[in-house]
Amino acid sequence: MITEVQPELMSIAATANDVMPLIARAMVDFAHNPAYAVGCLFNELKPRMAMTTHISYDEYSNTELQAEIRNLYKGPFHFGAPDLVVVNLTRDKVWVREGVVPRFPSMSRPKFDVAALGGLIIPAPKNKRADVQQQSIRDAEILPSAYYPKGHQPDLIESWPTDKPVFIPEDQVPPGLKLKP
Repeated sequence: MITEVQPELMSIAATANDVMPLIARAMVDFAHNPAYAVGCLFNELKPRMAMTTHISYDEYSNTELQAEIRNLYKGPFHFGAPDLVVVNLTRDKVWVREGVVPRFPSMSRPKFDVAALGGLIIPAPKNKRADVQQQSIRDAEILPSAYYPKGHQPDLIESWPTDKPVFIPEDQVPPGLKLKP
C-alpha cells in the first residue's frame, strides 16, 4: 500500500521552507494525510509492504515521520523517497531499490515582490475542500482522535478562515519570501 504523507512538523517545515506555519498547517489539514493517520491506516489494512510518498525526505523530518507512523503501525515500512523508488513484488518476496536516474535538486520556494504590493497577498482558495472531494471520501475519514496520541492533537484547520484574500504588511512577511532587489 502506498499513500502520501506529511509529518506534524509545522513550525520546523515552515521555517525550513520560509512559509508561515498557518500555511503549512492548512496544507496538511486540507489535502494531505498526517503521519499519525497514515500509521492508523496501515495498522488497519496490514499491507505486505507499507510505503509513503509525496514527502520532502529531509533529514530533519524523516525520523519524526517514521516515529509518527510507528505510533500505531509496526509492520513492514519503507519510504517511497527519494523519488523514483522501485518496488518489486512477487508472491514470495518484496524488495525495494532506487531507480537509476540522474540526480536533480528540489524546486525552490516561491518568492514574492512584497515591496511592490506593500505586503504579501494570499489569495482565498477558489474551492473549498468539500467542493473537490466526494462525500463518500469525507464519510470514510478517520477521526483525528483515533490516531493522534493523547494530548498531541493539534488545532486542525478544516476550512480556510475567509473567502477574501489575506493581506500581510511588508514588515511582517518572512524575509525568505521576499524577492531580493
